[in-house]
Amino acid sequence: MKKTVKKFFIVPGFKMQADDTAFSWLVEYLTREGYVVVKVPLDWNYKTISNNAKEFVAYFNKNKDDTNYVLGFSYGAVITFITANQVLPDKIFLCSLSPTFVEDQHWEKKWIKYIGKRRYEDSLTRSSVRIARDIRVPSVVFCGEKEAIKYPALMKRCREVSKIAPQSKLVVVKDAPHQIDFPEYVSAIKR
Repeated sequence: MKKTVKKFFIVPGFKMQADDTAFSWLVEYLTREGYVVVKVPLDWNYKTISNNAKEFVAYFNKNKDDTNYVLGFSYGAVITFITANQVLPDKIFLCSLSPTFVEDQHWEKKWIKYIGKRRYEDSLTRSSVRIARDIRVPSVVFCGEKEAIKYPALMKRCREVSKIAPQSKLVVVKDAPHQIDFPEYVSAIKR
């Protein structure tokens, strides 16, 4: 009888890679827990989130197995969220879901400059409310307390998605900034 394979896909944040030091604790932890960890490679250069999402769907479909989970951080959480109904993993974990949707169009010019005009314009093509309402995958949404103070739009997006999406739960991480390897963030994910 074939043994069930449990895969855990890690989708990194903007300008990050899943083999960065910030994710090493997660890879080690998941491996110890018996998961096959799949570090999703992303090319952020000259790509919109929609481009990255298409690449992720193809990569997921090529590498999926019997049981599949996806954890995305920041922009990786956006990719995880917007592709959930296409790839249908068993569960998704949205860590610090970035406010990059049509509902979040009041961006400061410095942020538009940082992420680029094309990425900003791409964000106006998707609705987090519609995606959350239609999502068919259970989700856990994480947001750090300190990042919520620094980025109130991020907390608003996390709260709204967790309220609208069926089978969703919000976890507010005590004292955590926008940092997936912050000790409290690590503990919250492990729980």
